[in-house]
Amino acid sequence: MVTLALAGFAAGASIPVLAWLSLDSTVPALSAGVLIPAALLLALLRSQRLRVFLFLLLCLLGYARSRGAVLAVMSDYSECSSLSSASGATVRFAARVDDISSLFGENCAIVVSAFLGPGEGEETHDRGKAGLAAACADRSGMRLLVYLEDDSAVYGSSGDIALLEGDLVEIEGVLAPVEGPKWFGGPNQRSIYLPQRIVGIVSSASILASASARPTGLTLWTRLKRAICSFRIRIARMVLSHLPLAEAGLVNSAFLGMKGTLPDSVDEGVRRCGISHLLSVSGMHVGMISVGLVFFLRALTREDTKALAYTIPLLCLYAVLAGMRVAIVRAVLMFALAAISKTGSLGWSSRRIAEAVAFVILLADPLQLAQVSFQLSFAATYGIIVLSSFASDAPRPDLGQGFAARIRRSVKDTATVYLGAQIGVAPFSILHFRSISLVGGPATAVSAPILTAGAMFSLAGAGLHAVGLVAPAAVCVNIGRWLLTALVFGAVRLGRLPFASLDFSCAWSRALGCIALSICGAVLSAYRSSLTRKGRLRPAAMLIVGIVTCVAIVSVAVTEWASSSILELYFLSVGQGDCAVCIAPGGRTVVVDAGPRFEGSDYVYDAGESVLVPFVRWRGVHHIDVFILTHFHSDHFGGLPALVQRGMVSVVCSTSSDKLRDVLGEAGHRMPLLIELAEGDAMRVGDDLAIRVIWPPETSARDPAVDENEKSVVVELTYKGFDALITGDIGAAEELRIVTSRRVAGGSAAESTHRDTLGSDPEAAVSNQLEVLKVPHHGAQSSSSSVFLRSASPWLSVISVGPNRYGHPSQAALTRLARHSQVVARTDQHRSVRIRTDGRSFSAVTSTGRVLA
Repeated sequence: MVTLALAGFAAGASIPVLAWLSLDSTVPALSAGVLIPAALLLALLRSQRLRVFLFLLLCLLGYARSRGAVLAVMSDYSECSSLSSASGATVRFAARVDDISSLFGENCAIVVSAFLGPGEGEETHDRGKAGLAAACADRSGMRLLVYLEDDSAVYGSSGDIALLEGDLVEIEGVLAPVEGPKWFGGPNQRSIYLPQRIVGIVSSASILASASARPTGLTLWTRLKRAICSFRIRIARMVLSHLPLAEAGLVNSAFLGMKGTLPDSVDEGVRRCGISHLLSVSGMHVGMISVGLVFFLRALTREDTKALAYTIPLLCLYAVLAGMRVAIVRAVLMFALAAISKTGSLGWSSRRIAEAVAFVILLADPLQLAQVSFQLSFAATYGIIVLSSFASDAPRPDLGQGFAARIRRSVKDTATVYLGAQIGVAPFSILHFRSISLVGGPATAVSAPILTAGAMFSLAGAGLHAVGLVAPAAVCVNIGRWLLTALVFGAVRLGRLPFASLDFSCAWSRALGCIALSICGAVLSAYRSSLTRKGRLRPAAMLIVGIVTCVAIVSVAVTEWASSSILELYFLSVGQGDCAVCIAPGGRTVVVDAGPRFEGSDYVYDAGESVLVPFVRWRGVHHIDVFILTHFHSDHFGGLPALVQRGMVSVVCSTSSDKLRDVLGEAGHRMPLLIELAEGDAMRVGDDLAIRVIWPPETSARDPAVDENEKSVVVELTYKGFDALITGDIGAAEELRIVTSRRVAGGSAAESTHRDTLGSDPEAAVSNQLEVLKVPHHGAQSSSSSVFLRSASPWLSVISVGPNRYGHPSQAALTRLARHSQVVARTDQHRSVRIRTDGRSFSAVTSTGRVLA
């Protein structure tokens, strides 16, 4: 009955959620007409009438609950969108702090409930603490993710944390609604944040004032929660003060629930080797802690019942300490129900307990169904339960009763748990992350004890140092550091091995994910039948698996066939830098520039690691045929070493091989072929893609006295009747020389008037003029001259730009571009841009779904 209730509620709740996240639309409200077909169906049924009635009732309940939650979030999202457009660049508002889990991340951030309405920005600058309390009283604010410019405002004069969950703050920053992914295949912020009810992002934020919530008037639970929050922050700060950034990130992520504490390179390594779940507080951590607590309390009380009873409230305190994540709540509830069941009061199986907990969580918050953490948590739990059931039904060899036999039995049980979790999450890992680790089980078995020991030594050392025992503290911290450093080194190295994981393209990830889900459903049907008889696969389940497999494979084949004559050109949003990827028919790939790489005081951003490598994997590209570096500035070559270190590039072209060797450093056997380019050079990639270099002249390219921007490589990509010009960072003088040398196709703005305006036609006709222009020098005032733009007369102009201190793009350049281009796209506003062409017509769309042409 619990299974039926969960299935009915989840089926009903999924309809509004899918319509919202996939189609950005709302489903209609339920009416009395829905009950008519339900009554007719019940009339036709006899023996199963009660079950069907319960299923339909819970399905309607899930539909109504989920629709109400979706409407509430959409209302907040609409309000956030209108406020961000009406307020211009900056807003100022009062807010209540909800979550500080990302306070120690690479990007310092907090989640707040903002009390922001019309005219709010004019009022808040005069508010004191009483004014903040009045502004936040008896109001339910919209949830916003706030990225702070620095963390100085969250510390008091003594260096202690002055900001806790529940405090009231006044914030000023740039407000923007949550949008789609920055690049194709990147994390979809709408799918990540909207189910958490986070509707907007505030960047470059500052805390202007704060008012700590006072003990008077607070409930005992709120006081306890704030005390635990303060304790959590103090522990995290002690860990950061004693360990390097990556090692401290492991401890804070794995045991304190802190987010975003790992550098990108370490994060990718642990993901590819399949140990990400170790670094995110989950049911496994609760399980380890509960085993330790039960063992300790059993030794004290000498009674199993008391030990279990005392463990439950301690686990609840740990759940609050670790941030009350879904996986933790699930594990604590399951432990509590299992403890009650063990005493004989309940008598439920592990499967029924897991389903009951899932039903309670969804009933409280149906939007959890759309959260990846919820899906992975219960998929892993179900995988362990099912595999353990099959293992218990299998014939067991006599292992004996000695110590060696107990070790073998423990290894077998541990392997069953790890393997069951990996099998359970495999379909969702393929769907959401487009990869599956091949070494996750062994890596987890080795990493778990190292991480646990390293964290325990590090925390013990930090605690000993806090009470003044410096010598033993140093010993413990050093042991913990060595263990954690070894774990980081091993994870990064293992993750970079070619066999560590399988990466799938977008089309194959969806197909294989659906196939894997159908197979898991068939196995679950066999498991269900094994409750009463020997498990066997049902013919209907096998038929469904066959149908899903055939449909998935055919859909991939059709997609591949449809793109066999299509060229794709991507301009990726990499921040303040350039990166263009051209994929010709047949899969031949050309990349022009790789975006920036820069280091802050406590973070590193590498466009290659963070954007380019994930993108090409999403697109199914495992090898880059030609890389063209326009010039030697870090906002263009910063991401290149990440590609070369993975052996993904065959040929790298630039104006200087010597400078290129300095950029690539010690690439060893992975060093690609280096080629020097100059005006007049040409190459052909595949059958129909021609690349022609139209700048710089050889004399300028070889002259070290010439500024790098002035000798940027300018290339023209030609595919049948389609032309695109990628211009690096050239200025107006170089543009004029290109025009006078007649390297840009002729034409005038008047000749382009026959083209369709924005939105009138999804495909723009290709003419003899330039179809796509990558705007020179990020739209600087000294480039994009009227002479150059008039000569090129591009239909679509793309400005690759991000937050910067140079004023890019300038208003003068934007005015000129608007005069001579039909459409102007900016990667800081429109995110990444994809152009698809068959050589006769082309279409353009942004990664957020906006159609440009």
